[in-house]
Amino acid sequence: RRHRRHTPRATGLIACADDPLEPSEAPALKRAGKGKGGYGELVPSKDVGEIISLPHGFHAAILSTAGEQMIGGAVPNAFDGMAAFAAGSGLVRLVRNHELRDTPDRGTIPFGGNAYDEKGPAGNTTLEVRVYGNGRAELVKQFPSLTGTFVNCAGGITPWRTWISSEETTDGTGAGWSRNHGYNFEVQVDS
Repeated sequence: RRHRRHTPRATGLIACADDPLEPSEAPALKRAGKGKGGYGELVPSKDVGEIISLPHGFHAAILSTAGEQMIGGAVPNAFDGMAAFAAGSGLVRLVRNHELRDTPDRGTIPFGGNAYDEKGPAGNTTLEVRVYGNGRAELVKQFPSLTGTFVNCAGGITPWRTWISSEETTDGTGAGWSRNHGYNFEVQVDS
């Protein structure tokens, strides 16, 4: 039986960009040795102050952190499920869940407008990211894209380019919420 050799490419977000790297521009990756993972030995990434380790040839960027300002307020914490969508002209939109679990007895409020539930602390934020041909990424803007939900955990991409954000709960008005929870919400990517 013959095996075809191939060189793995991991271009991350750049795969969603309009002008992804050509195969000749991608860094050469060596076959990993036993016990060293699929992309080789992990080394601290100087891109982000060595707070994470990545294989040689990979790059990292901190795009968003909890508490920093975004359009419409502060970025909530509890990052969870996320998806990337091509947005044209070297732009990528990341839609991410916030799996916040604070309950109404703690005085919870939405982190943005047009909330599903006036007491719901969770939801989604969207980041617009510019991805350059060399793989460098930078945040353009970030904003709330779904608010007033509770325990947004899983999700998925639809064939028509939206994100489904799923609440991991069945709590409702009996638990002090203004509305029932435990639903899937469709989040628009293009806005």
